Amino acid sequence: MPTIKTLSGKVVTKGGKPSCNCCDVLTELEIKYDWGGTGMYDLDTNTTAFGKSVGYNCGNSGLYVLWLPGSSGPKDDQSQNGFERINVRVDSARTAGLWTTSYNIVCKAGWFYPVGGSGTCQLIVTYKGVTVTKSISPGTQNGCASTQVSTITVYSTDQGGGMFFEVNG
Repeated sequence: MPTIKTLSGKVVTKGGKPSCNCCDVLTELEIKYDWGGTGMYDLDTNTTAFGKSVGYNCGNSGLYVLWLPGSSGPKDDQSQNGFERINVRVDSARTAGLWTTSYNIVCKAGWFYPVGGSGTCQLIVTYKGVTVTKSISPGTQNGCASTQVSTITVYSTDQGGGMFFEVNG
């Protein structure tokens, strides 16, 4: 039988409904590089935030940027029609005093050229319950991805309509 965890004897709620108190801490701002439906294999990514880069041949994690398992399980998803995911802990970094009003996250991507990928794919960004999807055009490489495909700007205040970020580029 499921149980509801409590915090100091009270049920933790989000939007008036029971919630686990861990969820917002585990994933704050999620970036998903998704090549589902393209028929391509092995998109490599490079996401830079708070002085750390994560992605194939770029780095595995930092305190505020975490490379999460992709569609095939490993962080470096080499599968056909897969995805790679990144969690940027922007709220934790703001609490730590690393930014105040806005912060830029740099997103790079490239098809691993030994397997011959090409074409566009999707960058899917989710933060504070809002998801934005953008078509991106990765480059090609066989190391750390160097083609910038987007910059995500995160804001400390609502920019209108519940939007606390924008996806540019």
